[in-house]
Amino acid sequence: RADVAVCVGTGLGELGNTYAFLENMVRNDEEQPKPAAFINSVHNAIAGQLAIHLGCKGENHTFLNEACSFESALWQGIHLLNSGRAKTVLVCGVDELNGYTIGAERGLGNYRHSNTPLNPLSSNESGTLPGEGAAAFVLTANTSTNGLRIATRFRPLQRRDPANIDEQIRAIEVSIEKSGLTFENIDFMLFNADGDAPHDAHYAQLRVAIDGKLNHPMPCAVFKHATGDCHAASAIGVELCCHVVQQGRHADTIRWLTDFPPTSARAGVFYNLTRTGISAVTVVST
Repeated sequence: RADVAVCVGTGLGELGNTYAFLENMVRNDEEQPKPAAFINSVHNAIAGQLAIHLGCKGENHTFLNEACSFESALWQGIHLLNSGRAKTVLVCGVDELNGYTIGAERGLGNYRHSNTPLNPLSSNESGTLPGEGAAAFVLTANTSTNGLRIATRFRPLQRRDPANIDEQIRAIEVSIEKSGLTFENIDFMLFNADGDAPHDAHYAQLRVAIDGKLNHPMPCAVFKHATGDCHAASAIGVELCCHVVQQGRHADTIRWLTDFPPTSARAGVFYNLTRTGISAVTVVST
């Protein structure tokens, strides 16, 4: 399996083990460190364990690019296939939930102190709620998984301003065109909205602009009401897009903001607008 590569996207890695390792060193005055705890604390531990367990001896990559960590891993996986450096790539997105993560994110003001249910694109509250999860994809030479075609593209917005709607639409349009499709071929969009009202407002503005461009409502959906938020949540979003396109129906964890198209979906877009101004677009099609 020398031609099987592994690409993992994780925003924070195994942060629980990292803190546990450091905490143990502090409490013991940097004496008697635990080697096993150190090995499990590094961010690429997940990719390494996958390779060992599955016997994948190809290239091994871990990406820590905050909210677009998974898209970074997916892009690298596609690049490895297109360049002939691998014949098969296992692409994963994973983040864990632990007390250290919750404390840090609440300290930064990203997580709510209340446990009111998340209601993406329909909330008046600031902040989101913690979540965790993982999703994995096996890509082959035609950049497909289970017979589907996947392409991803991301770039910083010029003004690093999430409200720059025209530039966002252009970024989505270029990504769709790179997949050999047009905006009119897209049957639905799934947003990475997380229930934080100020940030979700950008998705709402984008949705209105897309409807105006197409002269009809684009079926749109969200999913974090069911999963909570984590840096690698976009991996779950892309998996749900694949489910809709492949099964011809929506998963139970998707909440539609409009009526689902009456015909079977053949192409969908997962859109991730990060707080740092990076626009990440993943196109899934048959």
